[in-house]
Amino acid sequence: MTRRWPLVLTGVLVALVAAGIPVWWWFALPGQQRRVVEPMELVDVPPPVLPGPWQHRQVDSGRLPSDWGAQAQATAAWQRPDGVEIDYTVRRYASSRWAHWAFDRVDRHGSEMFDETLDRPPALRLADADEARYVCGEIRGRPFTCDNWWIDLRYGQYLVQLQSTDAPSDEQSIPPWLAELVRTVDAELTSEVPRQ
Repeated sequence: MTRRWPLVLTGVLVALVAAGIPVWWWFALPGQQRRVVEPMELVDVPPPVLPGPWQHRQVDSGRLPSDWGAQAQATAAWQRPDGVEIDYTVRRYASSRWAHWAFDRVDRHGSEMFDETLDRPPALRLADADEARYVCGEIRGRPFTCDNWWIDLRYGQYLVQLQSTDAPSDEQSIPPWLAELVRTVDAELTSEVPRQ
């Protein structure tokens, strides 16, 4: 009987660890959980400060069956007749840990349409984002011009993605109008989903 105790204790410890990992995963990263708001309320921002007639649409995708644990998402999009498009998507996850995991898995470097995709963090101070990533893509045949921008921001359990398509910027730097849109989005998220 005394020989069984180490085996029983080992089994109990393994069971506790196995049960604890999913519980730990579900909980928020310390200090990063935000107030719960429907993503559709967060994508209601003014259009980019860029000339042109903009067509605007909003899409509320509601609950999602997959997408790395996203519970809800909404997208606002603006498009000009010349093909320039701006998409602004907000996804809400069950916890900040899920959103962090999804943020880490976004791969902007895997596209075959681009000669190069470059991380280009601007000198842009964000008020309250937990994580930020700025990537530009050079379309084939147009070197040294960032034609597409992907900006990923995380605010607790919210993952924000801004994408500009066919809006060239010189010298691979973020265009001023896009930087202004990022500031607007940052102010909106900081105000509407404060830390709890």
